[in-house]
Amino acid sequence: MRRWTAGCAVIAAIAATGACTATEPAAGARTAPPQPANAAAAQRGCEDGRYTWFNIERPLRLTGLAAPEKKGKDGGALRHPVRRLSTPVTFVTAVGPELSSRDVLFSLALRIGEAAPGDAAGTLTFTEAGRGPDDFDAVATTPSGAGRFVRWADVQAVEADFRHTCPGGRTTTGHAESWTVEGQGLLDCDQHVDSDSGRPGSHALARKAARLSCGPDAAAARS
Repeated sequence: MRRWTAGCAVIAAIAATGACTATEPAAGARTAPPQPANAAAAQRGCEDGRYTWFNIERPLRLTGLAAPEKKGKDGGALRHPVRRLSTPVTFVTAVGPELSSRDVLFSLALRIGEAAPGDAAGTLTFTEAGRGPDDFDAVATTPSGAGRFVRWADVQAVEADFRHTCPGGRTTTGHAESWTVEGQGLLDCDQHVDSDSGRPGSHALARKAARLSCGPDAAAARS
């Protein structure tokens, strides 16, 4: 956090003789008005404020997709690479007194149960604004039967709006996003996707992956 103090300055010019004489500001020139001593503090949020979170959503997002790969009755390892479609992000945007992005994200982690009160904010990857995703898992997937198979990658995102209120009433409002888990899935273009595979939203995500990779007329895309 940058700190600054305001003060008065005298602009001096050195004459050819070596003497110093004070000069007046040029006509029409603007000078900065004096700032109160606590101006910098007013731009920062308090440490004992209260967070209120709302509009919390945890969408499952498609981040990578492979081309369909046909296998016979004995199946076999899938070799087509998973290409990245999107990159998950961790960030905070806010209006009002300045807050630490890590503190904001730690409050969100506490709100959703991703952190406990005794945890240290600096040890959680969830609170690392600007962090990048992991590389896709290079371990081969091996279906045991025939089909046109597609692998995909996803991320469990978290996004929410917040309000931070200091005891004196100063308020910061904003939006925060992060993610908790990166996962992967497998579908057969010619088989219907019947339900979520243990993760809320995975059914819709599989259909989206099928539409993009298998085509909109594939059975998996029309589940």
